[in-house]
Order: sequence, then structure tokens, then C-alpha cells
Amino acid sequence: MYKKIITYLALTFYGVITQAAPSLGDVSHAALGPLTGVQKMLIAISMIAGIAFLMGAVMQYMDHRKNPIQVTLSKPIIYFILGVVFIIIPYWSQLSASAKVFFK
Repeated sequence: MYKKIITYLALTFYGVITQAAPSLGDVSHAALGPLTGVQKMLIAISMIAGIAFLMGAVMQYMDHRKNPIQVTLSKPIIYFILGVVFIIIPYWSQLSASAKVFFK
């Protein structure tokens, strides 16, 4: 598994090095080009995990309402906070990607 990853990264960076790039920004842009698929996959996983945690929070709260001794109230609250954080992560990444660059 590691050999495949190292080979893929070596071939990617070899392609970047062999291209004539006028600036360091172009080199970094070309190196990060293949990672857009990984970024989209992580965003999708984050959204799915956030929705799952929110649904889990609702289920845990319903269990807490039935039997408060067995399920403490902190469990659905923590699930709710984790769900919101996982849903907000993709928006934070889009916000940081569209941030202004002050130095060139």
C-alpha cells in the first residue's frame, strides 16, 4: 500500500518538476491538482458523518427521554456538537480557499 502511494506521489512530482513553470505558485498549483478529488471525497465524508452524528443525537435524546438514568444528557449534546462541527468543516475549507492573498 505504501509503495503504491509513494510511487503515485513520485510520478506526480516528477511530472511537476519536468514541466517548465515560471513561478513557485504554478509548481504548487500543479502539484495540488490531483488532490482535488481527495478534497471532494473528504468533504462528502464530513457531511455524511455530520448528518449521522445529528441523527445519533436525536436518537440518544429520545433514549434519554425514555430512561434518563441509562443515557445521560451529555451524550446527545456531544453528538449534536460533533455533528455541527463535521457539517461546518467543508464550509471552513471553502472559506479559507477563497481568502484574499496579501503577499505575492
